[in-house]
Amino acid sequence: MFRFIICFTPVILIFLCFSGILASPREDPLIEQIVVASTQQSISEEELIQKMLAVDVLYFGEKHDNKRHHEIQKNLLESLIAQGKKPILGFEFFYQHQSSDLIQFIEAMPSPFHKKQASPEKAEKQLRQQLGWQNRSDEDWHYYFSLIKLAKQHRLSVFGADLPKGLVTRISRGGVETLNPVESRLLNPTGFENENYRQLMYEKFKDSHCGWSSPELSRKLYQSWIARNDAMAQALAAMITPETGPVVLVVGGGHIGHNMGVYERVEHLHPGVKQLNFGMIEIFMEPAPLADYLERPQVEEITYLPMHEIYWFTQRADYEDPCKKFNMK
Repeated sequence: MFRFIICFTPVILIFLCFSGILASPREDPLIEQIVVASTQQSISEEELIQKMLAVDVLYFGEKHDNKRHHEIQKNLLESLIAQGKKPILGFEFFYQHQSSDLIQFIEAMPSPFHKKQASPEKAEKQLRQQLGWQNRSDEDWHYYFSLIKLAKQHRLSVFGADLPKGLVTRISRGGVETLNPVESRLLNPTGFENENYRQLMYEKFKDSHCGWSSPELSRKLYQSWIARNDAMAQALAAMITPETGPVVLVVGGGHIGHNMGVYERVEHLHPGVKQLNFGMIEIFMEPAPLADYLERPQVEEITYLPMHEIYWFTQRADYEDPCKKFNMK
C-alpha cells in the first residue's frame, strides 16, 4: 500500500488538496529531521544547503497545504541567496503562459501611459487576479506569494511550469484523443516513455481513490499526468543555466517521486544534468519507523527508488483520513 497521497490537481478527486483540517497533532522523533535516503542518516540544514549548491536542478517537493513546507522553502531559498546564488524559481501552481505576469510583477516595468506606479498592495491584488487566485483563500495565496515577494526582492528569474487548468481537465475527462488541433498545439511532449512508470502510477491512482479504479479512468489520468510532467520538464530544461542557478521547482512531491516523472524527463532532455529530489514529508497518521518512509515500492517485478533522495520530515497539516467516509479502507 502506498502511503504518500498524491494531489492530482486540477483533476477533481475524492479528497481535497487544501483541507485545512487539523486534529490533535502527535509528537514524533522524526519531525524536523533531515534524512538522506541512500544512507538513512540525518544531516544538518547546513549540509543540505551544500548539497543543493552542487546541482543544476533542485526540486522542492511539497504537500501544498502544509504551512511548514512553505516556511522551509523560503528559508532554503534565502540560504542559497546568502551563498551567492540566484535561484531561478519555477512553480507547478502557475501556468506557463502566466510567466509574463509573474515577471512583470517582479521587474515592475513602467507603463508609457501611466507615470505613477501602483502601490504594493494594488500590484499584489492585480497579480492575484491575473493568476486567477482571487477566489482562493488568503492563506493559500500567501504560501506562494511569499516566494514571489522574495524573488522580487532579489530580482530572481521566475516562471510558471504547468499546463492550463482547462487543458488538463479536458485530457483527464476525455483523453488526449478528444483535443482539437489548437488544444493539441499547447502540449509539449518530451517523447520519453517508461512503461514501468505507467504501472507504478496506475497503482498510485488506485490508492489515491481509496482502492477504487477503472482502466479507462487510469488511462485518462495517466495521459493528463504525463502531459503535465512533460510540460514541467520542458520548462525546467529551457531554464537551466550554469551561470547562476540552480533552477528550483516548487512542486507536489508526486511529480518527482522515485526520481521519475518530471525528474527523469529532465534527464532525458538534458543528459548529465545534476538534479536533487528533495521532499518535505509529513509524518504518517500513526507512528512508523524510518524504514517505512524510505520504502522502495514494488510493482510486479520492478522495485523502485525511495520517494525522495533527501527527506525533511514535518508535522501533518491534518489528521483526517479522506477514505474513512467511503468505508473503502
